[in-house]
Amino acid sequence: MLIGAGLLPAAAFTATVPEGFADTTVARGFERPSAMTALPDGRLLVLQATGEVRLLKQDILQPTPIHSVANVDSTGERGCLGLAADPAFASNGHVYLYCTVNNGSDSNNRVLRLTVQDDTVIAETTILDLPPVPAGVRGRMGGGLRVGPDGKFYIGAGSQEDERPLAFASNSLNLSNPFGKILRINLDGSTPNDNPYVNTAGVDAKIYAYGLRNPYGINFSAEGQMLVSDMGAGSWEEINPGAARSNYGWSDVEGPSANPAHTNPLYAYEHRNNACAVTGTTFYNPGTHSFPPEYQDAYFYVDFCDGRIRMLPTNARTRPENFAAGLDSPIALAVSPDGSLYYLNRHDGQGEAGGSLGKISYLGSELSGGLGSNPLDHAGTVTSKSTGSGGGCAIGDGRRFDPIWVLLLLLGTGGIVRRRRKASRHP
Repeated sequence: MLIGAGLLPAAAFTATVPEGFADTTVARGFERPSAMTALPDGRLLVLQATGEVRLLKQDILQPTPIHSVANVDSTGERGCLGLAADPAFASNGHVYLYCTVNNGSDSNNRVLRLTVQDDTVIAETTILDLPPVPAGVRGRMGGGLRVGPDGKFYIGAGSQEDERPLAFASNSLNLSNPFGKILRINLDGSTPNDNPYVNTAGVDAKIYAYGLRNPYGINFSAEGQMLVSDMGAGSWEEINPGAARSNYGWSDVEGPSANPAHTNPLYAYEHRNNACAVTGTTFYNPGTHSFPPEYQDAYFYVDFCDGRIRMLPTNARTRPENFAAGLDSPIALAVSPDGSLYYLNRHDGQGEAGGSLGKISYLGSELSGGLGSNPLDHAGTVTSKSTGSGGGCAIGDGRRFDPIWVLLLLLGTGGIVRRRRKASRHP
């Protein structure tokens, strides 16, 4: 079924999936989509960078947004970038957003709580205001957002620096500000008294971990393991283990590090064969496990440029496997209560409202997409804390292509810049 602004050419937007799985284009017509979440009753919410929250019921896109955030600053990489449902949504109706808002003289990133009743938002409350975005900065806003199993709020705040600074000048390594950090707060916005730096003079008490560039995804496994995806600059993409006081090293290092002071990625891959930016991430832990048993608690992630979904299995978190291919500028993943995996495509070249939603379901072994769970064969070097070695790219290596500008241009202007079509990785 296809809902939205006209029919999509079937061949253009069909993902290649493993044997027994089926891919369906569910809806289109999203304007610069940035995030999505599944609600416990099966409804889906899709967030647009411009501040609109779209609702799907039984895979049907409703004609009008259920909410629009006021005064959103969606220039460059700014905008509404993070979306998460409260684990207690069924009783409290709470959904959380991470948005850049214009407050008159400048802009700042803000965490908002929406209260949803039936299909209507009845209240919007500000939970947390971050400091103003530094003047002129367009990128690295972050947007990771999740309520953890401890009932605390984990927020991925970007470094808010367009260029790579020297380590001594890096926001990410400066513990007096919240930029380039994982923040941990109570659901009412207050600071937990068990935060790691709550009694440390000169340190922002909300900080849980630091040394991140653009933490776009935060997820928790069935056992409570936190993984944080961090978009790299010109060399590496990272999936990091989340732990208190961790220093992931940016901007001193990108990717795996030989410095024992740094927490190395659980898994990292280089920018090879069109891979450029880890965007959508999710664990497979639905109410109904409709995928085969080997997918239980698997960690799925997607790359914006090469259009592939891969997974880290439960028993091999450092050994990724291919899952699906052929996505077009994918930006988000979500698992619905019935066990389906949804993916959100931006579709550069399709115009401002060209975003689409796809759905991967398991139907049994009689279907074949021809991909299968084969080992990862092309995305770059696999690293882990136990096997990774050496530093990241050299500081100030201006020859490297920074892939985030692809995403920046799409978020900010809807422009057409496809890195996968370039013959060179250089600007």
